[in-house]
Amino acid sequence: MSLQKLYSILNDKLDQRTEDKMRVLLRGHPISPRDMQTLKSPAEIFQALEDYGYISIDNLKPLKKLLEQVDRRPLVAQVEQVEREFFGYDRRQLREEEMVQRALSDLTYHYNRIQMTQPINWIERMTVDLKKTFCTLQLVNRHMRHELRRSGKSDAEITRDILDPWKSSGYIQLQDIFTPKADGTIPRRILLEGEVGIGKSTICKKLANDWRTREKYIRDKFNIILLIDVKKFKGSLKRALREQGLISDCIDLNGFWEYIQKQSDRVLWVVDGLDELHPSNATEIIQLIQGDIFHDSTVFSTSRTCQWECVIKCDYQVFDREIVNIGFTDTVAFDMIRSYFKVSKKSDVNADALIRAVEKDSELKYLCRNPLMCIFLSILWEDATS
Repeated sequence: MSLQKLYSILNDKLDQRTEDKMRVLLRGHPISPRDMQTLKSPAEIFQALEDYGYISIDNLKPLKKLLEQVDRRPLVAQVEQVEREFFGYDRRQLREEEMVQRALSDLTYHYNRIQMTQPINWIERMTVDLKKTFCTLQLVNRHMRHELRRSGKSDAEITRDILDPWKSSGYIQLQDIFTPKADGTIPRRILLEGEVGIGKSTICKKLANDWRTREKYIRDKFNIILLIDVKKFKGSLKRALREQGLISDCIDLNGFWEYIQKQSDRVLWVVDGLDELHPSNATEIIQLIQGDIFHDSTVFSTSRTCQWECVIKCDYQVFDREIVNIGFTDTVAFDMIRSYFKVSKKSDVNADALIRAVEKDSELKYLCRNPLMCIFLSILWEDATS
């Protein structure tokens, strides 16, 4: 019997009163109040406990103790049956399953740490909730980009023209970036472009956090998501898993690497900052993106607009889906301005005055598409008004 089957059996035998008791016992430790609100059933609560590493196939004692605490001692027999079946497995299979569960627990812990991102280092109280982050994404029209270049426009000018000539390519929601293309092919190499500060890294973190919280659009497609920060990359993808904190020292790195190679079609690599790749460390990242390794994995990469072409140089089309992040809508930008002045403990009058100024000035409105520029503008406005 699998743990998921066990969770389903327990779920059917626990009434609402027992579930409420369980939620009270677990709220805050190990499940945060925020995450607890998203869990709709006892089965989802048990799965969350597994994701947090609180219970595992070889350690079901906390689950038995929990059932005893909510006065459902007879159900402990169901758990003990799973334990008996587990210890009859092939020991090698056991070791791999245990290693994978621990690695998934490490990944979940790591992505939980980055779910609240701090846009400005010196404003400690201002954080961006990844669950509420929203940027407008647009499919790239390669033909239009080529024509703009032929007309003599620089990449900077092309970036500025994004809002108009590329509009015909259509907007795309984050949850749709992995869906098949019009011809039915599944995109395996996806590129997200955008100017500095537009929120590319935030989207990478959101993908990881959505996997952690089991959002359907990503968890149904991928068993594992591996987020690689190119700025910290030292040349080896395998070593990067440990160097960047994705898995801990207690995980057998070679064993986990073999596992993701076997499961490669269910692995999502997120490579953040392709344009920052140092030539001396570039080989494996380039092989990954070009499909020389992990060719049936999905690779989602980010880069400043057009700058990836300085890194990836080949005669064929590397990416089968290209997306551009054109930034905040007016509504989201204005919410961030209000958030800034709330954190800085300034009057809402300042926020409203800045918003009115932005609404009247197309140049300021253009700047506010960029989250970083939106915050800088708020800082300058606060300084000027004080």
